[in-house]
Order: sequence, then structure tokens, then C-alpha cells
Amino acid sequence: MNNFVLYSPTEFVFGKNTEVQVGALARKYGAQKVMIVYGGGSVVCSGLLGRVKQSLQEAGVAYCEMGGVRPNPVDGKVYEGIRLCRRGYDASCGGWFGHRYCESHCCRSPV
Repeated sequence: MNNFVLYSPTEFVFGKNTEVQVGALARKYGAQKVMIVYGGGSVVCSGLLGRVKQSLQEAGVAYCEMGGVRPNPVDGKVYEGIRLCRRGYDASCGGWFGHRYCESHCCRSPV
């Protein structure tokens, strides 16, 4: 085995109701706008997505959403998000709608 050094300063937060900390944790690390990436209906039906959005709003962190992401996403979906970020977003949302739709329909500024 070759010698190497791995430095990974990552904070993991687990436990019941920890999703309400998302906004505070995002602010802690200097986030001003984040992308919420999720798959399908269960995150919506369970109310988890709503609690995450509320936490971000309460912390004053703007967000966009990118739903419909499947496990092991195909390159096209990944590059879709990357293209939007390169257009000047801190975060992005469903790229198939384009810049104008994103600004008016899914990008949420903090209340």
C-alpha cells in the first residue's frame, strides 16, 4: 500500500428531528443559498421536505429544489444541476425548466 494522508473535516448530525437543524447548520458553514436534492414522493408525503424548507427559511438561507433524482443518477441529471450552478446560482433547481422558470417558481428566498 502507498502512503497517503486523508483529511476529512465533516460534521455528521444524526438523530430524531435533526432535520430542523438544517438551516442553522447551513448558516454555521456560511451558506447563503443551497440546493435541496431529492428523489420522489416519500420525502414530500412524510413532511420531511417541508420541515427542511421551514428550517432553511427560519435561518434566512435561500434554497432551490431539484426533485426526481434517482439513486445512482445518470450523468445527464448530474450535469443538469452543474450547468445551472455555472450560470451563477449558489444552488440550482430542476434544470429542464430553465433560468426564468427557476427564478419565478422554485427558487425561494428567505422570508
